[in-house]
Amino acid sequence: MKRLEKNTPDEAKHLSSDLYKMVPKTSLPDLLLEVSKTTNFHSYFLHAASQQPVESFHDITVLIFTIMGLGTNVGLSKIPESLNNTSYGQLAHAAD
Repeated sequence: MKRLEKNTPDEAKHLSSDLYKMVPKTSLPDLLLEVSKTTNFHSYFLHAASQQPVESFHDITVLIFTIMGLGTNVGLSKIPESLNNTSYGQLAHAAD
């Protein structure tokens, strides 16, 4: 089977470029925090010992970074390298 050649009109390329410029750039943590704020999905996670939902901003942030580390295959050990006030221990505890 013969490979198809690219045949994208220049107008479509320009439109695509213009549309990408309209989308605000945001980080994954900020996006997940915004989704959490809108959907309240973090309330479905319970603390293992107390069985209470995650409520404080710090705990929600730790939960989101834990989900990022596990969900992107970066791992929990790499996430704290880019954070100032979250340790590997906190992420590992949240992962349990």
